[in-house]
Amino acid sequence: MVSYNIFGEDINKDKLFKKFVGSIDLDTGVIILKQGFYDVRTYMTSDGQKYTALNFKLPVDGDIPKIDNQFQSTNNELAGYARRSNDEKSIKISLLTEDFDPQLTYFVSLRALEKVRLGERAVTTVMSTELPPYKFVAAINKQNL
Repeated sequence: MVSYNIFGEDINKDKLFKKFVGSIDLDTGVIILKQGFYDVRTYMTSDGQKYTALNFKLPVDGDIPKIDNQFQSTNNELAGYARRSNDEKSIKISLLTEDFDPQLTYFVSLRALEKVRLGERAVTTVMSTELPPYKFVAAINKQNL
C-alpha cells in the first residue's frame, strides 16, 4: 500500500503550522481522514461555498498507479477538488466543509490524479460515495484515532 500523509494548516498564537489530518491511499484513491480533521484552515469561494484546505507532498514518478479506480456506485457526489500547488511540490485538496459526512467514503480518480501530477490537467474532483467509510487506524498500535 502506497499512502501519503495529508496535512491541513492551523493557526495557533498567530503562527501557521501543519497539522496531520489523515492520509491518501494511492492504491485505491481513498482519502482517510482523522476524526476532527476539519479543525484546520478553511476558505470561502466567491460563490459562497466553504472549503477545508488540505495538502500532501507530490508523489514521485511511478507512485500513482495508472489504473482507474472509480467506485461502482450510482450515488457518487462531488465533495471537492484536487490540484497541484503553485510551487508544483504538493497536491492541494479542497473539501466542501458544509457537506462533509463522516459516514461516507471519499476518493479521487487515480488516473485523473496522475494527470494533475504531470501537469496534463489542472484539477480533478474528489468524490464521496455511500460505501462504508474507511476508518483511520494508527500504524503503531492499530487504534482508531
